Amino acid sequence: MISNNATSWFLWIMNVSVCCLLAGCAEHDYKAEADRDTYQIIDEKWQADFGSKANFKISDTEPSPGDLKPIQTPANLGKLTLPQAVALATAQNRQYQSQREALYLQALDLRLTRHQFENMFFGGGNLGYSGNSDHDVLGAEANAGVNRLLKNGARIGVQVGVAWAEILSGNLKGGLGSILGATVVKPLLRGSQREIVIEGLTQAERDTLYQIRSFNRFRKTFVVEVITEYYSILLWQDWAQNAQQNRAALIAFYKHCQKLVQAGLLPKLELQRIHQEGIQAYDRHLQRQRIYEEALDRFKVTLSLKPTHQCMLDFQVLQELRAAGMAHPDFSEDDVINAALSRRLDLANASDQVIDAQRKVVVAEDQLRAELNIVANAGLTSAKDADWTRLQARDSEYGIGLDLDLPFDRMLEATEYRKAQIALNQRKREYEQHSSEISLAIREAYRKLVEAAERYRIQAEALELAQKRQRDTMILLKHRRVSTRRVLQATADLLEAQDAGTKALVDFTVATLAFYRDTGVLNVQPDGMWKL
Repeated sequence: MISNNATSWFLWIMNVSVCCLLAGCAEHDYKAEADRDTYQIIDEKWQADFGSKANFKISDTEPSPGDLKPIQTPANLGKLTLPQAVALATAQNRQYQSQREALYLQALDLRLTRHQFENMFFGGGNLGYSGNSDHDVLGAEANAGVNRLLKNGARIGVQVGVAWAEILSGNLKGGLGSILGATVVKPLLRGSQREIVIEGLTQAERDTLYQIRSFNRFRKTFVVEVITEYYSILLWQDWAQNAQQNRAALIAFYKHCQKLVQAGLLPKLELQRIHQEGIQAYDRHLQRQRIYEEALDRFKVTLSLKPTHQCMLDFQVLQELRAAGMAHPDFSEDDVINAALSRRLDLANASDQVIDAQRKVVVAEDQLRAELNIVANAGLTSAKDADWTRLQARDSEYGIGLDLDLPFDRMLEATEYRKAQIALNQRKREYEQHSSEISLAIREAYRKLVEAAERYRIQAEALELAQKRQRDTMILLKHRRVSTRRVLQATADLLEAQDAGTKALVDFTVATLAFYRDTGVLNVQPDGMWKL
């Protein structure tokens, strides 16, 4: 029969255990702790030449003061300027959000790797009941301790354990016992060098740096892609307007020639040809308007807006580009290649990965050695009949020895060593390939920039000539010195020149951005826009 005293003790222990568990779960905010440590790691590794430290926090964390925040967009946005579009994309684009999360997760993994070299506390216990018709026993055990891996390879563990028995009988002395133990394992050969022990930590530190570089490289390419898409939509909008103006000019020309036909000054057959050209112009306008609207809808998805959102882009941007004109590059190709090779963040990653591979060879070579560890332990056990308020030492023990593993079978380690050597050669070739690809990309970007600048100059001149020719043919037609066919051809040539002029302008602007991106000199500002 269980005594009232024992029952009280049992209930008290259970209540305390449950309360401690609930209190611990409620008070510890693991998310806030992870966010704090993770962003502290990113702050440590973010270098000034990477770019502005803004717009890199994931959506469910507190943003930095200068970060662009997602907005509640109304159904009708009205006119969307270029800076507003880039800001929206930076704050809300889904691909951009994934890049933020990739950066966060990499730093979070580093936090876990660092924890391997910190104090790892543990604790727990158990409570059990057993009995028969003559005797009831309630037993309890509790333990706590800490493990620590040192950067010299030593592993230290300390544990304290306490056990009770026969609590139900009300005897808290006769069954009480405790133990204090400590263990130290220190490698002397394989795994004894600091560089080998911390290799996992070293790689995690470097991987986080690589991810920060990759994130900032992504930001540069991202802002160029958004601006390029914005310009391409304006290009289609301009082409649609050109087609509309061309149709309006043909309608006006048709009405003018209709009067000439009625006066007997122009064959009716020529009027039919003008009408046919007007039908084709209307069809061309419909096609271009459709392509423009589809491109605008796709751009809304880039901004993480619904395609049904009503907005229009700032067409004045094209006029500003025309007013600004253009300047021919005044730098040599060799200069920009050398500058890019020293500034490109992705090439810096490729270079550092060669160093990583070199370390992996050293680590794999270390695993081929014999393993010899010093193992030391000590323990202290209390008297079983000690008062639970005054534990007394009864027995103590200690020991020290060597644990040897000779390298008789190192097939696995030898395989990994050979793989590490091959991986090093691969990383070297990848770096050389990446360096060559960057040089090639910059040479191509440089040529495209030079070509785009020259084509823009040529197309501007061609547009001016086409406008003059169209005006002159209309004047000559009034004096019946040219045929309507010449006027139609001049009108068609004007449309082609207008289209080509706008495309050359956009191509030059995009080529300039791509050149700055590829050379690595383009920097992203906190508002999402760029500067040199």
